[in-house]
Amino acid sequence: MKQRAIEVGKYLAIMAFVAFWGVPALRAQVDRGGVAGTIRDASGGVVPGAAVTIVNVGTQQTTRLTSDNSGNFVVTNLPIGRYTVAFEKPGFKRTVHNNVTISVNQTARVDTTLQIGQVTQSVEVSAAPPLVQSESSSLGTIETERRIVDLPLNGRNFIALAYLGPGANTAPPGANVSGGVFEDVRANEGLTVNGLSASQNNFLMDGVDNNEWGLGGVVALPPPDAIQEFRTEENAMSAEFGRGGAAVNIVLKSGTNQLHGDFWEFVRNDKLDARNFFDDTRPAFRRNQFGGSAGGPIIRDKLFIFGDYQGTRIRQGQTYLSTVPTPLERNGDFSEMGTPIYDPYTTDPNTGARALINPSNPFVIPSNRINTVAQNVVNLYPAPNRPGVVNNYLLNPKYTQNEDSTDIKVDFPWRAQDQFFGHYTYDDVRARTPGPLGDIGGSDCCPSNGTNKAQNAAIGWTHTFSPTMLAVVTGAWERYVVEANPLEYGKNLSDQLGIPGANRGDLTTSGLTHFSIAGFTGLGDSLWTPEFAAENMADLSGVLTKMVGKHTLKFGVKYIKMQRNFFQLESSKGWYQFDGAYTQDLTTGNGGNGLADLLLGVPSYNERDALQGRFPTRYWNLDEFVQDDFRATPDLTINLGLRYSIFSPAAGRIGNFDFQRAIVVNDQGAGPNAVSEPHAGVAFDYGDWGPRVGFAWTPFGHKTTVVRSAFGVFYSPQGNIFDDLGLNPPFLDFASHTFAASAIPTASQLVSSGFPSTIVYPDPLDPSGTLRVQGGKRWMPKIMEWNFTLQHQLGQNWVAQIGYVATRGYRLWNHESTDLNSPFTPLDTNFSDATGNMGRPYFNKLPNLGSLRPLDYAQLAMFYNSFQAKLEKRFASGLSLLTAYTYAKNLGTSDGYVSGNIQDPYHAEASRGPVSSDRTQQLSLSYLYDLPVGRGRHYMGNAGTFSNALLGGWEVSGITAIQTGLAITPGLSFDPTNTNSGSPRPDMIGSPRDFSFDTSTQAALGCSQPGKQTLDCFYNQAVFVLPPLAPGQVSAHVFGNTANGVLRGPDLVTFDFSTMKNFKFNERWTLQFRAEMFNIFNHPNFANPGTTVDVPGGASISSTIPDNQREIQFALKLIF
Repeated sequence: MKQRAIEVGKYLAIMAFVAFWGVPALRAQVDRGGVAGTIRDASGGVVPGAAVTIVNVGTQQTTRLTSDNSGNFVVTNLPIGRYTVAFEKPGFKRTVHNNVTISVNQTARVDTTLQIGQVTQSVEVSAAPPLVQSESSSLGTIETERRIVDLPLNGRNFIALAYLGPGANTAPPGANVSGGVFEDVRANEGLTVNGLSASQNNFLMDGVDNNEWGLGGVVALPPPDAIQEFRTEENAMSAEFGRGGAAVNIVLKSGTNQLHGDFWEFVRNDKLDARNFFDDTRPAFRRNQFGGSAGGPIIRDKLFIFGDYQGTRIRQGQTYLSTVPTPLERNGDFSEMGTPIYDPYTTDPNTGARALINPSNPFVIPSNRINTVAQNVVNLYPAPNRPGVVNNYLLNPKYTQNEDSTDIKVDFPWRAQDQFFGHYTYDDVRARTPGPLGDIGGSDCCPSNGTNKAQNAAIGWTHTFSPTMLAVVTGAWERYVVEANPLEYGKNLSDQLGIPGANRGDLTTSGLTHFSIAGFTGLGDSLWTPEFAAENMADLSGVLTKMVGKHTLKFGVKYIKMQRNFFQLESSKGWYQFDGAYTQDLTTGNGGNGLADLLLGVPSYNERDALQGRFPTRYWNLDEFVQDDFRATPDLTINLGLRYSIFSPAAGRIGNFDFQRAIVVNDQGAGPNAVSEPHAGVAFDYGDWGPRVGFAWTPFGHKTTVVRSAFGVFYSPQGNIFDDLGLNPPFLDFASHTFAASAIPTASQLVSSGFPSTIVYPDPLDPSGTLRVQGGKRWMPKIMEWNFTLQHQLGQNWVAQIGYVATRGYRLWNHESTDLNSPFTPLDTNFSDATGNMGRPYFNKLPNLGSLRPLDYAQLAMFYNSFQAKLEKRFASGLSLLTAYTYAKNLGTSDGYVSGNIQDPYHAEASRGPVSSDRTQQLSLSYLYDLPVGRGRHYMGNAGTFSNALLGGWEVSGITAIQTGLAITPGLSFDPTNTNSGSPRPDMIGSPRDFSFDTSTQAALGCSQPGKQTLDCFYNQAVFVLPPLAPGQVSAHVFGNTANGVLRGPDLVTFDFSTMKNFKFNERWTLQFRAEMFNIFNHPNFANPGTTVDVPGGASISSTIPDNQREIQFALKLIF
């Protein structure tokens, strides 16, 4: 009954709001700005009743009001742009402020002093309003139109500009939202702000929702030329904002009374680039980005339009450095590594001791012991083309991408009381992502052929009831479609290798089985293919604003309906893992090799799944808020707010494992014998109240210094990588087996035995295989944000800010990073019976139940503390500058994206440490500078035509980033605890930065210069050892003592630089030439090292970060 009541209640809440205010549901005005000020006379007295006229320079849209009894005036909901503000009152001269810029979600302060005289006389003020924000306590960074267009952006991705503010950075490596995965082949959308996850941001476009909720990224990605302005809200936003993390708020350009636009082409070519540090030659690369934009009037002063198109064509050679078997290794000879190979069929059940497989030559597997099918698999590997036993194969396959996108925006200021707008965006991307080993893969994710299609449409209506009350109504619709197929789609390669049951005759199971082999690059088609996902989102949201005396009150409601149709399998054609434990002496940890396990045909784990077609899921969110911006005194503004949110659990063709009843509860469509409950038995979280409080104080009686502080509570769902509760019985068959290395292998375990020939979908009342579980309630991650900052204006155009900024996150989601049905205790007997599930908590009741994977499972936490500083110069005298510095620490159990690094699922807190997005220090500097040379400038101001064309009109710009390394966590290639740990850890017995420790082990692990830090040994692997045996056990070891983030990746230093020249044909037409150089000094910025500390080369660095080599881009733009 409670679920049904809330379903009805969500509609009643909207209807009550509509009925009370007499208007439809309303949206927040976060894409607009405002003007506030105080009018005084020459003696300092306030001037009530003065007429205030605000005019948009581009569209002539006019707003009129009068000052109140205290001489104050406030106007909200103004479209961003340049305005004039005029003040009139009989007995005073008319005063006009000509240089007022309204920015996103900011209130420009325009105070004025009226001079005695006739109203027909005029005083013009050209000085810009103060830069300090004295009306708001939240923190944010604005990027203006010129900076958006003129700063060098590799790939023309506006999200890169969000990294320029304090506390902001790209997502940690491996985050799906960073691109390179099926669901995002477009661009890097990864953004972490103040320690929160990259999937918790709130993307807005023209004030409406622009969130892709599978990865937590963005739907519409307009080119820079289409964006008028955007603001990144960074901490403790007002109650108008939901979610957590950053609120990235972009505003598309609008047409004006003048026709303006441009055409462009940006070109990159490998002939202009430096060679990547790891490349023998430059990989082929071509990128062309071309398009145009135009905006102007349809009906002058009444109806305006803006539109743009951009096409992108990429042909890019990839640099993959892989480890493949040497000719000796592929035939079972491991003498090059000096690794003894033990015989798993001689395992002593009492001690775990094993005999060598070949006592006369302990490094060689006898040829008659090699599994024929396994040999076929190994023969797929290409031969090494570089020396050594690690990182010995270099391949430069070609990535291809074709993208076409367009945006259209219409503005209709019908009359002063009513204004309308609408926009539509469309983006279509087709891409082929190669594997490190070519068509045979080499990566568990994401070699594939894929497409992404994104659409965002919105309409809006603003109605002004009176100068003190207005409302805005909008509706929005978004759609995001993903389709990805494996590289070997349509080919039954596993059948050809001799693996039974892998290819079952349909396209979804075609391709090559995936093989994960410890110490070597894997083989096979990407996991998680094929995939199809279609998301539809409908958004009805808004705000009513009422000004009462010193209070600006806002009341809002927001409703989002979300729908997803989804098909994806993790391993439709099978997955084998070989961790080396079967050819290792379990008592000493000596010997063992993943490839040796494969050659014997003995996996440590296998799985295969099947799904009954695409499944639908549905969600909805309802938010209501009230906000009071109270101007208590002319020098003190208090911001008070409260937001209440309800996030529904999933509904549709889903199931959820019930911990107490040990069954899968379904929502619908599961058949007559299933237990069906609303939302599959997952309850609502009704307690998501988010108070917001803050103040902005100008303590010295003028508006050049502001002290601000704010606190807010937010509730933010995280992206779940498109996984859902539809991946449960009876719709999913997920057969997996974890094999105990302490047991002698069985015939059915071997790779040559393959998989069962038939699919049996499990009974939800007697579930088996791997399940997903959310728990009994869909708890929302709870985020607390606070700050204390000091902002001071230096002169007319400089502003500095310093402050303490903090974030604390609770109930962050664990997304499939642990097994909630793993054994509690390390024991030899775990997984040792025929089912492979002995020792699991549910074994006695459900012996065939495998892993329980948490999905949106509230378990993790983080705590971020930072000192932040920012220095900004408004564009004046030819210079604009923004520099930001952050010193921070982020501790917790979250991994900075959608999951966590957890060794023991029942004691997640034991892994607490720096999260993977943690950087101790980061500095960014961005600038635009018009060189003071040429006609009308300081030097050569009277230059002739030829000299001005050659030397005048040049501009330089750049972005510099300097950052310390990311936190990374070491792990093992196998699970010595025998508990199916998702992140098995070693013991740490020394400092990984101390290379004087145990140089002999360093040499044995492949270090080229033991005792020194090198790229093949970035940290000292020798300080990590196998944990001791668990009490009374002969093979199961205790959990390792290594916490999260004990290692640090390489620092980052990069300088991007651009120079451009404008050639003016006349007042209307300008040709712009640009040369942009990314990483101009060609400084190698290395990717993180490996983290598998028990295999040779496990601490090596084999790649740089993407696009790291010096890259040069040329562009031409025709501007009118």
